[in-house]
Amino acid sequence: MTVVSRRFIKATQQITRAANAIGTRLIDANLLLPREIQMKSASARAIVQAIAEGVTSPVEAVNRATYYARHQDIPERRATYVRLLEALTVLPDVSASVRQVLTALLADIRHWERQCLLYHQWMETLLRQLTLTYSDGRTLTGEALIALLRTIPGVGARYGEVLLAEAGLDVVARFGKAQALEAFAGFDPSKTYSADTVLSSSSRKGNKHLHSTTIQIAQGLLQHGKRQNPLATWGRAYKLRQGGTTDAHNQAVAAVGKRIVRMSYHIVRTGTPYDGSQYNFTARQTTVVKRLRQVSMRVHDLVEEIHQ
Repeated sequence: MTVVSRRFIKATQQITRAANAIGTRLIDANLLLPREIQMKSASARAIVQAIAEGVTSPVEAVNRATYYARHQDIPERRATYVRLLEALTVLPDVSASVRQVLTALLADIRHWERQCLLYHQWMETLLRQLTLTYSDGRTLTGEALIALLRTIPGVGARYGEVLLAEAGLDVVARFGKAQALEAFAGFDPSKTYSADTVLSSSSRKGNKHLHSTTIQIAQGLLQHGKRQNPLATWGRAYKLRQGGTTDAHNQAVAAVGKRIVRMSYHIVRTGTPYDGSQYNFTARQTTVVKRLRQVSMRVHDLVEEIHQ
């Protein structure tokens, strides 16, 4: 399952590289598509396919993007349609070599999309076969565990697949506690102390696949999470408390990612869906409590150093 998941990740990375390469070739040919047209979208794919096929008429090429061509009554899409026409005025000057490169890159994307579909089907088969038995006699498949993980606000199925592929189904037997899973995911900060004062902290290297997937979710929550999402609201408040700077944003992303991993551990441990009542997102630590936690963590680090 780990091999299939990592191959899926590699295939998606290849799609991203090919899409970025298409964007670069279009810029080199002075084809500056509007910013809202993402290279992975169906509209962009249709326009690029038209360019690769040798279409020289801007209207014909833009009409391939049916999302904009068929909704002229919507002002925003009409404006984008006009900007697309303006961007494609240089179509007659696009060289044959550029069109050939675009054709090859589109073929690469289609190949890796087929691979992604194949790997996803394999993943679904494996998840239906793998099971986890609880002490009360319940047995859940990997597919059922992913459905439980999706109850975390803002978390999709892909996160569950990566978590189970990299950490295994029985996270309790492997890690024993949530902190160990957090460290495995790269959310266990290593702190530098001076007179019991934290001077700096940096996360230790964890599993890069699980870490990057969780970071992407946390980034999305902070940037696009709705106000009703308590995790997104908590992350934004955390960022403001840290000063609202770029460093504060990165700290907030890591903090949200750490909470997602901790929630995941307890969901898999109990075999129950996310329960927001178990997490107090509005509570703030007093200075005394925060100080006690720092001292406790310092003592824990000293004990580890002694044993090492």
